Amino acid sequence: MSGWKNPELHAALAAKHGDRMPRGYGLLIRRGWYPLIDRLLSETGHRYPHVRIDTLRGYGGWLRIKHTIPDSTGFIERSEIEKYLQGYVTESTWTCEECSSHRGLHWHAASVDLGHAISSHYDRIICPDCRPAFETQFRNQRQTEILKSMPLNPFIRAH
Repeated sequence: MSGWKNPELHAALAAKHGDRMPRGYGLLIRRGWYPLIDRLLSETGHRYPHVRIDTLRGYGGWLRIKHTIPDSTGFIERSEIEKYLQGYVTESTWTCEECSSHRGLHWHAASVDLGHAISSHYDRIICPDCRPAFETQFRNQRQTEILKSMPLNPFIRAH
C-alpha cells in the first residue's frame, strides 16, 4: 500500500511541471495516479494555460480537483473547463491507485471488519491484482493506529 506522497514521483512531477504543480500538500495521491496527474497537468497547461490547479487529492474513492479559473473567463469556456476536468475525475474512478491499471474497482474500507465503523474517507480504487496486499496492509495499519489511540489504563479516556 503506497503512502500519500511518493517523494521521487513528486519531485519528477515538480521538475516537469514547475509552477503548474500544486504546492505543499496540494498534491496528495497514491503512486498509481501519478501518470493520470502528469497527463492532467500537461494537457491542462497546453489547452487552458490560464487555469491554475490548486489541489489534487485522492480520497474517498475518486480524485478531487480544486482549481482557479480567472474571472475574465466567459461562461461557455468555464463550462468547457469544468467538463474537461470532470473527465479526469471520472477516469480516476476506474484507475487503480496502486498500479495505474484501468481495472480499478471501488473498494469500501468498511468491508474490512476491524470491530468498529470506518469512514468512507478511506475508500479507494483498487484493481483485483492489488486488492489482497492492499487489504492486508490497510488492516495492519488501521489496527496499529487503533492500538496507539487506546489508553494504557482502560479507565482513562484517550484525548
